[in-house]
Amino acid sequence: QILDELSYSGKHILNKTIIEPSFGDGAFLLKIIQRLIESCRINNMSNNDIEYTLNSNIFGIELDTDLYNQTKEKLNIFLRAYGLNAIKWTNLHNGSTLTYKATQQLDFVVGNPPYIRIHNMDAESRSVLHNFKFNKGPVNMYILFFEKCLNMLNKSGKLGFITPNSYLTNTSQDELREMLMSENLVKNIIDF
Repeated sequence: QILDELSYSGKHILNKTIIEPSFGDGAFLLKIIQRLIESCRINNMSNNDIEYTLNSNIFGIELDTDLYNQTKEKLNIFLRAYGLNAIKWTNLHNGSTLTYKATQQLDFVVGNPPYIRIHNMDAESRSVLHNFKFNKGPVNMYILFFEKCLNMLNKSGKLGFITPNSYLTNTSQDELREMLMSENLVKNIIDF
């Protein structure tokens, strides 16, 4: 549903970049790959061109090294089901999203960022809180992901996250809400 809300499908995604900033077991990445392969096939691209497009346009970050390695293997198994070769996934990074240095601005950010309160964050995450504008009060990791990932987007980029809705009412997130509204960044909120 998030990919649909972002209009991540069809011919126009062939040259678009997308990142999942905490990809875990690759649930979003698998759907992204499936949609991109289908778009490539509709456009009669060769397998080599499809593999190049996947490796060039799909980005991801995962902190857990074991999960990172398992997911890359899972993605390559998925590619074989489409008759494609395994690829290196050069734009999938093993590390912290909070300290990730983007080399380019992207068209899409999609995912399910971690929900971790400040007192449960690891020392590295707490040590970079001062780099974030929206780190007021009982900050949660997903708020930092909003800020970090909005900055990863190009001017026409779109972000879709699954998050708690607490940022809509917490007084500590007044500035985040104000920025989202004043810069007209919210297209849709689906509250379950």
